[in-house]
Formats: sequence, C-alpha cells, structure tokens
Amino acid sequence: MSQISPRVLARSRLTSTASNFSLVIGSGAKSVVYKGFMDDRAVAIKLLSKPVKEENFQILLDFWRLDHPNVVKLLATCNDGMQALVYEFVPNNTLRFHLQGEQTNARLLSWGMRMSILLGIAKGIHYLHNQAWMRVIHGSITSSNVMLDSNWTPKLSDVGVSQLLLKDVPMDSLVGTEYLDQEFFNGGILTTESDVYSFGIVILETISGRGPRVPRPGQTAVTDSILIWVEKQFNSGHVRDLVDRRCPDIDQIGQDTVAEIVTLAMRCCERSRVRRPSTNVVIETLEKVLNGES
Repeated sequence: MSQISPRVLARSRLTSTASNFSLVIGSGAKSVVYKGFMDDRAVAIKLLSKPVKEENFQILLDFWRLDHPNVVKLLATCNDGMQALVYEFVPNNTLRFHLQGEQTNARLLSWGMRMSILLGIAKGIHYLHNQAWMRVIHGSITSSNVMLDSNWTPKLSDVGVSQLLLKDVPMDSLVGTEYLDQEFFNGGILTTESDVYSFGIVILETISGRGPRVPRPGQTAVTDSILIWVEKQFNSGHVRDLVDRRCPDIDQIGQDTVAEIVTLAMRCCERSRVRRPSTNVVIETLEKVLNGES
C-alpha cells in the first residue's frame, strides 16, 4: 500500500535521526538545520526555533505530496514537544553559497551552468503553480532557498514554510526584503506573480554573482537593490558589466544573450504583477538561451 501522508516522528525518534542534533548545516532567524540519517539515507532536519500555531503547522502535511526533481522532498515531520521538518539531503549547498564564492569549496559556475540552474528553478516554480495537486505559492524564492544536488540540479527548498511563518510575523518586520514585491507589502497577499518577481531577483543574482543589495561605487556603506543597480547599468549601455567577472567562460557570452536574460529578469520584476511573464514564457526564454538560439 502506498504511503498517503508524511511520516510523523516522535521526539525520541527525531533526536535519534538528528544524531542528538550534533551537526548543524544551516541556520536562520526562525530555524536551525541539522544533518541526520533516516532509513540509511542522509536527511536535512529543519528545527523551528519558535513554535507556530498547530493549525498552521498542519498545513505543511500536504506539502509531502509535492514530487518534482526541482523541489526538495519533504519526508517526515515532528510535532512532539518540538516542531521539525525532515527533508531529503541535498549535498552541494545553496546557489547563494556558490555565487558568493567566499569559501574554498565554492564552485565557480560557468554561464551554461547558471542558465541550466535558472531553467531548473523555473521548472520547479511552474510545477508548483500549475502541475501540483493544487496551486502552491512558494513565498520565499531566494538564492539561499535553492539547493544544488550532486549533479548541480537545483531544488527549491522551504516550499510552504515561509507562508506558514509569515502568518505569525508582523508586516513591518519584513520591510526591506528585496525578494518580495511591493504589492505584497501593500496588501499582505502572496500570489504566483510574487514568486515570479522573486525569481527575477534570483536571475539577476545568478548572472552577476552579486547579492540582493549592491554597494554604491565609492560608498560601501550605502547600498541599492540589485534591481536598481542593474537598471542603471543596463540603461547606460553597460550590459557586459552585469556578468560575474569570475564566470569561467565570460569571454564566450554574447552581449545580446546577456541583454535577453536581463530583460527577462526585469520583466519578472515589473511593478505591476499583471505585466510579469508566465512561467511558460520564462521557461521558453531560458531554453532558447541555453540552446544558443538567442
């Protein structure tokens, strides 16, 4: 008989699975992630730092049904004195980790790898919006929420978790988040177009190697959003300057190709959500670039 719900672990089993929470592999304001083992396979255990309401936590049970190569798989949950989510372990860290390139084990991503990663992310978003059992809004598509597996296939992590946590977070504490569109701040509602906006920011990060905020020239203490920085460079004709100079094959990238990807990203980040492209259009554009048809 096929399993119809995620495994529910008792606290003692979770502690054993997490090897007594001895190996931290990530942390944030609302959770700590540990590496563990369950049924002889590596897993990632996200332990929520602050418990959320019972009804909100129960919402996550449905996300076990998500099954796509570009979405991290939820395997089990625990709500026994602590709240935790157990996911498949994805070994090659996050997209942000490699774009920053600050660690010796970070990989310099070629242009082709970057385009392939973006295409995989877009396919994951398309699945959530159009092919899952219900329309799923991710709510926090960032370069830190894109995991890379052993084949450098991207996988969206934290699906649904952000929406769950946002239910208990004051709106004013989110101001300044570069990945969220202004319409969310105006109305407090996440939409599929909000995910497209967030993906536009990830595109800009991926081609430039920069974070969501960029220091102004000569003013390292003052930053602009990456969207403003890109618009200034693009409108000044400095299209090639937008490409990460550490990209190994930078000399092989045509200016028209860069312009097409930047234009796609800026369309994703249109202020009005009705003007943003569908995920189908995003995928078609990325496939065209990846196949050298731009």
